[in-house]
Amino acid sequence: MDRNPYDEGLPAGPCCMYQQQKEKVYDLESYWKSEELKEIRETFRKDQKPKGCWKCFDMESKGKTSIRQNANESRLEEHKDKISLPDSQLVPLEIKIKVGALCNLACRMCVTNVSSRVNTVYKTLGWETMEPYKYDLDAEKTLKLHADTVEYIDVVGGEPFYNKRLIALLEWLKDNSHSKHMTMYITTNGMFYNEKLVELLKSFKEIVLIVSMDGIGKVHEYIRPGCDFNELESNIEKFRNNGINVLVQSTISLLNVLHLHELDQWCLERKIHNPQKHIVYDPKELHPTNLPDALKDKVSKSYKKFVSGPAKSDYKEFIKGLDSYWKTDIKKFMPEWESYV
Repeated sequence: MDRNPYDEGLPAGPCCMYQQQKEKVYDLESYWKSEELKEIRETFRKDQKPKGCWKCFDMESKGKTSIRQNANESRLEEHKDKISLPDSQLVPLEIKIKVGALCNLACRMCVTNVSSRVNTVYKTLGWETMEPYKYDLDAEKTLKLHADTVEYIDVVGGEPFYNKRLIALLEWLKDNSHSKHMTMYITTNGMFYNEKLVELLKSFKEIVLIVSMDGIGKVHEYIRPGCDFNELESNIEKFRNNGINVLVQSTISLLNVLHLHELDQWCLERKIHNPQKHIVYDPKELHPTNLPDALKDKVSKSYKKFVSGPAKSDYKEFIKGLDSYWKTDIKKFMPEWESYV
C-alpha cells in the first residue's frame, strides 16, 4: 500500500504510480478495505487494465519496463496462490513509507514538495511552491501493526538516510526480529554512507538500494547540484562490497536524454542493473519532448521514442533561472547546448 506525495488530496493508493479515480481515503487501514481497491484487484484478476494504472501501461507501450512488470517478475510466482483468495483473507505484503522531504540535494528535475532544498531554491527565485510532505506516520503505524506478515518495505524521501525517524524504525524492526523476514527497497541519492548504517541494513533479509542517477560525471553533477560523482561511485562500491544489492534508476529529461546511453554503458561495465527509467512530467519544462529539434537528431536510437512529438513547454527561462541560482552554465557541463540557451 502506498501514499501519493504529489497530490495532497490523494494520500492512499496501491502504488506510487497509481492515480486514484474515486473517493478519497485518508488512512491505509481503511483503504485496504475500500471498494476502490477491491475493484482494482478484480480488474487485474480479469486480466484488464485499471484506469488509474495508465502510467505503467504507457511506459510499457513505449518499450520500457514498468514498475508493474518489475514487481511481477520478482514476486508474482511466489505469491500467485493469493490471487484467487477472497479479500477477507488478504493481508498487506508491502508497505511504502515516504519519510518526508528532507534532502541534501536540490535536483533540477525534482519538485518542491519532495525536496526541502528544491523548495528553498524555488522560493528564492520567486517560483510557485508546494508544501513539502512530511514523514508518513500512518504508514509507519500500519507497518508496525502488520510487521509479522509484511514482506516488503519500499522507502523513499527526500533522502531517506538523512531521516532519524526512519533509522529509529529500522532499528525497531531489527530489535523485534522483523527485519530478518523483510526485503527493503530504499531509493537514495547515494551520498550518505557509514558502517553503522550498513550493519543495520544487513539485518534485513535483503536490501535493494535504488540509487538515483541521471548521467555520469559532470552531467550527473549538473542535474543534481551538491552531488560529487566520485564520492557517489565510491559509496556505491562500498555498499556492494558489503553484499548490498545496488540498482540504478534514472529520470528521463531533456537535460540527460542525450547522455543516458553513457550511463547505460557505465552500469553494464559494473554489472549494475538499470531496470527502469521514469519520464519527468513535472517540472514540465524538462519533459524530453522539449528538446530542440536539432538535438533530437543526436539522441541515441534507444531513447528516440522519448523525444518524439511536439514540445510541451519552453525550457529556456527555467534552465536560466536555476543556472543563475547555482552560478552554473549548462554549456560548460554539456557543450551541445551552446546554441540553445
